[in-house]
Amino acid sequence: MRFLKMFGVLFSVWFFFATLFLTIGGIWDSGGKADAAIVFGADQNLSKTTKSRLDHSVELFKQQRVAHIVLMAMGEGESMKDYLLSKDIPADAIVLGTLGNDLQQTVKNSLITLSKNNLNDAITLAPFYQQTRIKMLFYSNHFPHVSTAGVDAFQLADIYGLGREFFIYYKERVAVMTN
Repeated sequence: MRFLKMFGVLFSVWFFFATLFLTIGGIWDSGGKADAAIVFGADQNLSKTTKSRLDHSVELFKQQRVAHIVLMAMGEGESMKDYLLSKDIPADAIVLGTLGNDLQQTVKNSLITLSKNNLNDAITLAPFYQQTRIKMLFYSNHFPHVSTAGVDAFQLADIYGLGREFFIYYKERVAVMTN
């Protein structure tokens, strides 16, 4: 019984600090520049959180921190592009990519899209709780020139997402270390 209590306390402390690490890594903005901002879509529609990411990419573009905006999307790609065009982003600055079935595949698709367009560094815009894992996946694919920019859109579902991300991050971290 004492072992279970100790395990519970240690796990709780680990969970707290790990989710704090994921949160800080996800909202941190280094203020740097890059060739492109990569906006990760969410699903088949232009949700409030996706619009928030797009708005942040517009800010980065207008601040001249990025020269291109890469849209990693499925069905919402054209809607995302139209949204950026309505915000006076030139069409030649918008690059469409495709989401994968999971975050690992989406990062790989991002790398292909960046390579095809001669873009050598990137700032990612995604849910805050996924940003640290996204950076890890870029690094593990030999693309070290990636940073994150925090987005000011939070919703109640992010609490669930953050808890879920704790387990996914460590699962993929182990997979990256063993490959």
